[in-house]
Amino acid sequence: MTLKEWQTLSDQNFSIRLSNTHKHRINVYLEPQGAVYQLGSNKKLRVDAVGPTGVAPNNTMEVESSESGVNDWGWCGSGVTVRDVEEIAWFQQSKQRNH
Repeated sequence: MTLKEWQTLSDQNFSIRLSNTHKHRINVYLEPQGAVYQLGSNKKLRVDAVGPTGVAPNNTMEVESSESGVNDWGWCGSGVTVRDVEEIAWFQQSKQRNH
């Protein structure tokens, strides 16, 4: 087995959808980088994370609610992306029409 194949097998993936049911925008903080995403009223964001399998409890994505918004923490060695759910749906529909 090559190193790349081993790394692929040892990675874990998490995906969650955050929904804002409030009448106002909320902030979504991607930690520990400190990136801030605005989540509008009645909108959804998708948060995807991939990274090495670790030792519990530090091998999973953590989401916490606070007065200032929502904090999303990856784990050591993980990469986390945040995307608008509506944009993902539009892209997938557009891609299907072009094939």
